[in-house]
Order: sequence, then C-alpha cells, then structure tokens
Amino acid sequence: MKANEFRIGNKVDLYGTIATVTLYDFSKGLAITEGTPIPLTEEWLLKMGFEIVWDIWFFKGFQIWQEDNNFFFELRDRGVMDRHIEYLHQLQNLYFALTNEELIIK
Repeated sequence: MKANEFRIGNKVDLYGTIATVTLYDFSKGLAITEGTPIPLTEEWLLKMGFEIVWDIWFFKGFQIWQEDNNFFFELRDRGVMDRHIEYLHQLQNLYFALTNEELIIK
C-alpha cells in the first residue's frame, strides 16, 4: 500500500481503530498516516447509504456488484465503467473524483 493513495478524509485502520487521514505532507506528496487500508465490505456500503437490490448495491446513480468476494464499481448513467475496488479508501477516492463531493460514512 502506498501512502500517496490516501487522501485527507479517507478512513484507515489504525491499530484496530478506525481513523481518518487528517494531514498531508505537500513536500513529499503523501498523506501522513500509520494506518492500513480497510477492506470494503457490505457493512461499509450500508454505512455509506448504499441499498442492495438483487445483489447490486445502488447509491445516487452508482452501482457496486460483488463477484467471488470482489467488489466492482459501475457508473451506467455516464457510460459503463467497471473498476475493481478492494478497499474503502479506493471507493472514497473514486466517488470524490467523479462527484467532487465526499462520500459520507454514518
């Protein structure tokens, strides 16, 4: 895992506790954190407001489907885009890149 994959606001696992990346070192181009990535799970999708219908998770035009314990992101309204997502921060970053809004976790 490369630290520069994290953005401020990403959730990480910090020694068994969920933490938020809060500092960025612009001189080195990386987020400062000792945390590790959090695997994406159905529980996290529920916390972000996704709803499941027929094995597909939906949220504001976004779709996530699961195959063999792997999650895949699709955005059909703006053209089909399949992207394998393994970690929570990847979904947070992808959502932000497409909407310019943070993905709220309840």
